[in-house]
Amino acid sequence: MKKPPKDLTLGHAVAYISLYFARYNDGESTTDEFHEIYKILEHWMGTDTSKEDLHKILIDADEWLESGSNLERTVMLESTIPMIEDHLLKEIYQDLIRIAASNLEEFKELLIEKPYPQELGLSDEQLAVLTKKYPLLIKMNNRLGG
Repeated sequence: MKKPPKDLTLGHAVAYISLYFARYNDGESTTDEFHEIYKILEHWMGTDTSKEDLHKILIDADEWLESGSNLERTVMLESTIPMIEDHLLKEIYQDLIRIAASNLEEFKELLIEKPYPQELGLSDEQLAVLTKKYPLLIKMNNRLGG
């Protein structure tokens, strides 16, 4: 099986899973299914991703899927799903940090400098300030697999 794309993104994982489903759901991938998968990619990748990039991601994922045997495709599917889970959990935790930071004056400027959904990139000391003030962050990080 061909290796995953070098510039592997969340979009590749979403496309791979979607293409796998389209193919194995009824044994074939149709043009209508590709159009729906493209729409799904648009949603997951956001409005800042160009149509050309979305098209490339879809093509890369399709070539990746097609390059493997049935067993290899299934093994890759099983390793791709956690990639999406990990990504989402990390994003949720970063969102929770932003919420906590919005309550403290010393973080207000940072929130303005790095608007959502950009990661704040807090230092260990800044994160310690937040977790001391809001210990629920530690519990949430642990629950989210951090």
